[in-house]
Amino acid sequence: MVEHPEEISNEYVRGLVEGEGTFTFSPSGNKKIPVFCLKMHVRDKNLLELVRNKLGLKNKVYEYNHQRKDGVKEARRQCS
Repeated sequence: MVEHPEEISNEYVRGLVEGEGTFTFSPSGNKKIPVFCLKMHVRDKNLLELVRNKLGLKNKVYEYNHQRKDGVKEARRQCS
């Protein structure tokens, strides 16, 4: 497992967002709200929590399992 420092820089967060981030819209009732998402392997959950904390967000970091059966094994199974 990769160890991450307790504090990360704004530049590090910017690079991570540029490389791994997604901006989209999500339905909420009868309107759509803007959504930002970082989707990474479950082993990087600690890193995602550091980014969340750095940005001052209160959202939970979710873990989920892919259900697609496309021949990709565990590398895609658990994501955060």
